Amino acid sequence: MTGSVTSDQFYKLDPGLMLEEQVDWYTDAGKENYFQNNVDRAKELLDEAGYDNELVTIMATRDYDHHYNAAIVLQQELEKLGMNVELSIIDWAAMQEEIYDPSAHDMFVSSFATRSIPHQFPVLSKRAEFAGWTQSEELDRLLDEIKLQETQEDARAVFAELQEQFYEDLPMINIGKFHTITSMDENVEGFDELVGPIFWNVSVND
Repeated sequence: MTGSVTSDQFYKLDPGLMLEEQVDWYTDAGKENYFQNNVDRAKELLDEAGYDNELVTIMATRDYDHHYNAAIVLQQELEKLGMNVELSIIDWAAMQEEIYDPSAHDMFVSSFATRSIPHQFPVLSKRAEFAGWTQSEELDRLLDEIKLQETQEDARAVFAELQEQFYEDLPMINIGKFHTITSMDENVEGFDELVGPIFWNVSVND
């Protein structure tokens, strides 16, 4: 993450798919499988998968520096494991089409903005048919089960199960959460931001 956004002031390593501020949903379930940083185990998994120096293509864009920077670091880290890795760097608009072509890449670097509910992450659902093509029937089952809960507390408990399953299936790699910077005049009070700017209760003091 430091290579992607330059400073730990601007990111957080966190297993949660939701933000800690989202108290109705946040959980650190699955944290034992997050950020293991275990090179020997990674090499073992490559051997178990039968990897034999096949070329691996990582797609990214330079339209967003943090995406490109993360791709560079990812390439370097995979090469340290003995993998044969190349970058495919294209513009963001083209990438939105190319990510749906499985012959164009083996992985791609992107990011998700904050989501209000778990169901808004397309990568969690096989039915969403999002690039990466999640194939987990269990994730879809748990998404459906969340909808059936009578209380938010019960829904969050099921989401914790879902996040555990997420780290078993790994439809995507969560490398961390990065922060954006918002500036405003010093006489603005009450402004907040989550999935976008929140303007209620905002006032301007002369």
